[in-house]
Amino acid sequence: MIETFFARASSSARLLEPPLGSYLESLAQTLQGQSYSREVIRSYVHAAHRFGEWLSKQGLPLSAVSDQLIRRYIDQFRKRITLAHPYGQRSKLAHGLGHLLVVLRQAGVVVAAKQIPSPTEQWLARYDQYLKQVGGKAAATRKKYLSYARRFWEFRFGSTEADWSSLRADDLVGFVQQEAARLQRNLGRPPAVALRAMLRFLISEGQVARGLEAAVPMPHQWTLASLPRHLNKEQVSQVLAVCQETKPNELRNAAVLLLLARLGLRAGEVASLCLEDIHWAEGRLLIRAGKSHRERTLPLEEQFGQALVEYLQRRRPRALR
Repeated sequence: MIETFFARASSSARLLEPPLGSYLESLAQTLQGQSYSREVIRSYVHAAHRFGEWLSKQGLPLSAVSDQLIRRYIDQFRKRITLAHPYGQRSKLAHGLGHLLVVLRQAGVVVAAKQIPSPTEQWLARYDQYLKQVGGKAAATRKKYLSYARRFWEFRFGSTEADWSSLRADDLVGFVQQEAARLQRNLGRPPAVALRAMLRFLISEGQVARGLEAAVPMPHQWTLASLPRHLNKEQVSQVLAVCQETKPNELRNAAVLLLLARLGLRAGEVASLCLEDIHWAEGRLLIRAGKSHRERTLPLEEQFGQALVEYLQRRRPRALR
């Protein structure tokens, strides 16, 4: 294989010498399979051969090859600053050794070092599983919450292992204030929400006392502040009473409001409802996967079932039925 890249027989024979000779054949074949050019393959094989010579001089076996050893070898080649490369250029003898390491690992000569997750990573993995399975959070939301959890760990414990039982209200307030100063526009509301979610996870694991999440300050959201955050029972009845006339829009609004108020559906879930999601005979509604990424079934009670029938049969435009 190597003979096809080096014209001189003496060069090919020299490259096939120990300690890397037999593996340089595999290296050349791998690089060719990855569509590297002839010139690049020659350069990488030559660099690997020189690395093998260096190993012999150091008295190191092939099993000692690792990412750290390759970095140590590469660091001896200082950057050469030229007019063509004003920021410096590594020697060609430092190129392509990552491919050699892959070949040696595939041959079983070098064993890849096992990466043991740090306590922080192990804890974040458990938290991510909780957010997915218990909280039903989407991937983007989980990523955001995990980012805040990591920053809180660094804020409170630094690089040491976490002692969650030592958490105090001042720690929570200090973190939200720090993040609020960083975010400015959002006034710290996103980190406060994420911190409360993290505390609920810690409570579920028995790491902190129940009720500590109430110590997280929730900054005011002034956008549309005049709108109520929720309606009480009497206010819901007043809103529904407005939609008692026979106009198509009001019948539709009544059906939508009942689904929102009685079943607690999200606006997007109501908007995505299709006729085939309504199982009349079984008296249930199929709610498609939305924000929670889970389908679920809810009872189709008589009150909003009648509202749906009234709108669909009598007032919905004929072309949309």
